[in-house]
Parts: sequence; C-alpha cells; structure tokens
Amino acid sequence: MDFIELYNLPGMVGRPKGLVKLINLVTRRMGFNYELTKIPDGKLHMHTVEQRMNFATLASCNLAFHVPGEWAEFGCYNGQSAMVFQKC
Repeated sequence: MDFIELYNLPGMVGRPKGLVKLINLVTRRMGFNYELTKIPDGKLHMHTVEQRMNFATLASCNLAFHVPGEWAEFGCYNGQSAMVFQKC
C-alpha cells in the first residue's frame, strides 16, 4: 500500500481548491515555506496520512513475519482505520 492509496481512502482533508490553491502557489514561488490548509474536523477526519502509514506498516509487518494470533481493533468510531487494515 503506497502513500497515494492511503491518502485517497475516505476521511482525509481534501486538497486545496480555487483561491486557496492560487495563494499557495504564489507563496511557494515567492520562497515562503507556508501553506494554507483546511482545519480537520475531529469527527470527520480521524487521523493523518502519517498515522495511516503507521497503521499500514504495523499490519504489513505482522503479515510479513507471520506473527501468530488474531487482529482486533477497539474503539472504532466510523471504521477509517479498519479500512487501512483491510487494504493490507
């Protein structure tokens, strides 16, 4: 599972569009290391791409090294992390 596939799963903050995208482009060309992004909603956007990458690495290492036992996830709100585990 690669970065793009993890990012495209439901529940991520979308890429900037319109005026925000233009402002980001102009500031990048001016040499500023700042970017406008949407503030994540705690109920809709449960975790970041980095956290999803950690989930995928953990699951794929368990599968690659044939770790015995079952996989369980507790405290699932709307199944976004379960989607990552399902894709591995």
